[in-house]
Amino acid sequence: MNNGEATMLNRLKQGVPGQKQTTWWIVLLEGILLLGIGIFALANPQAVAPWIVVLIAVYLLVDSGSIIRANTINQVHSASRSYQLAAGGIGLITGLFLLLRLFLGNDSSQITRAIFSIGLLLSGLVFLVGLVATDDKQGVRGRDIAANTLKIMVAIIFLITPPGVTLRFIAIFAAVIGVILIANALVLVGRGVKAQH
Repeated sequence: MNNGEATMLNRLKQGVPGQKQTTWWIVLLEGILLLGIGIFALANPQAVAPWIVVLIAVYLLVDSGSIIRANTINQVHSASRSYQLAAGGIGLITGLFLLLRLFLGNDSSQITRAIFSIGLLLSGLVFLVGLVATDDKQGVRGRDIAANTLKIMVAIIFLITPPGVTLRFIAIFAAVIGVILIANALVLVGRGVKAQH
């Protein structure tokens, strides 16, 4: 193998320049978590209702943690990176605050719904505002824009719908997004295998 082929192989292994390095198993974990929550909530809403805050908090922690991880290990510094880190931080703080409220016994469903909705809304808005404010086209994928738009939509729907309807909506939404994330993880694994050969 000559020097040019070795350089090309190293570039393929590192990923596409300008895009965040995504670990496929984190995406797969998020997908399985959401699919499981969705199916279980649809099949047995009474059993899920007491645990919904924990499940939402865990999802926020995993999702926000992956956003922060992707932006801290990313070698390419995009213009909207600080906004993306802020969006991840808002989600992380929201998830931790929800768990803290639950473990301290302060589980008012209206306050919990408001905290979740506002945290999700702010996280999605900060991410999208960062893209517009910086006109960032480097390191951002269409699925990032779609995911944050969906966060905003879910937050608004969560704020305006009654609790019973919200649980069914979240269950369906979680299952659909879970399937999409699992498919995305499989695509990422396929790209990784192709890059190694």
